Amino acid sequence: MKACGNAKLLLIFEMKNYLPKVDYLLMDLISSCNLNCLHCRASGFDKKSQLSINQIKEIIKSSRELNIKTITFSGGEPFLREDIFDLIRLVKKNGFILRIQSNILLLNREKIQKIKDLGVDYIGTGIDGLKKNHDKLRNKEGAFEKVIENIKLLKKYGIKTHIEFTATNFNFRDFEEVMKLCEQIGVYDVMTRAVLPSGRGREFDFSLTKTEYKEFLQNVISIQKGVINIKLYCQDPISLWLNKERIEELRDKYPTMNIIGGCSAGINMIYISPLGDVKPCSFLDFVFGSLKTNRLNEILSSKNRTDFLNIQMSRVFSKKCSNCEIRFLCGGCRARALNFNKDIWGDDPFCFKDN
Repeated sequence: MKACGNAKLLLIFEMKNYLPKVDYLLMDLISSCNLNCLHCRASGFDKKSQLSINQIKEIIKSSRELNIKTITFSGGEPFLREDIFDLIRLVKKNGFILRIQSNILLLNREKIQKIKDLGVDYIGTGIDGLKKNHDKLRNKEGAFEKVIENIKLLKKYGIKTHIEFTATNFNFRDFEEVMKLCEQIGVYDVMTRAVLPSGRGREFDFSLTKTEYKEFLQNVISIQKGVINIKLYCQDPISLWLNKERIEELRDKYPTMNIIGGCSAGINMIYISPLGDVKPCSFLDFVFGSLKTNRLNEILSSKNRTDFLNIQMSRVFSKKCSNCEIRFLCGGCRARALNFNKDIWGDDPFCFKDN
């Protein structure tokens, strides 16, 4: 079972001269959606924004040159694109692992059969609480029943389903029951974190307090250490402070190496918006460059990114983070730091150190 709060570890040998390999690319194909979720990060985009087919072809070409392994289609709702199955075919033809992040409400047997035939590796969706709370967050009555129905259908067709649970102050205590449900319906893996300040989430009225979030993450870690049949991950690096056993395990495993864990934004993962902006992650409003003017390869080796990496990988952040003994395993959430402290390299306001 992978421990909560740790992304893939990168071994760093020459901190300032080493340009890390990008393994994971998330791209928002389209900004429009058939839902109006209360916490939607994509709500800040014009509803008509989408990557052009030529841009996507160029992204795929560059991704092959960069040896990127995994591509995720997201949005908005990617299944609103009329050419979605052509895009799936193109990605799989070029040998990538493909995950599609969708609310899956538009799927039916015919579309799921196509997904199966084209070799999609994972379908990701959200279960954000039990029926009442899920439908509240999704802002649509009946959304919960439909998503459960289609997860069962995906399972029937042999397609791995990835679930994300976004914790809020009204649904976080549903998590244990949601995990039981995921086991029952055959979910492959689950990721979780608190709602982040991006898009509509910036004005979100249901954010967890620090105390509530600590309670939630402690419950996640407890479930993770129990006997469950699902891979459970936590996307928030600060959760490591609540799992001292994992800290010691990593120190024992990597006693002489500089390693980067926790926040991997801009290091081994990148994000492309429906406007063609290349960013460290989908929640962080920091632009490396635009596909309207440069190729992806050029952007990833640009001064904007290398300057970002020099700080992100050396973990020279605020005084609190820079002096932290697990800064290379954590790194905090840069999106929270930017939103709440107006400083991308400032303190993560939810840090549990000394709490």
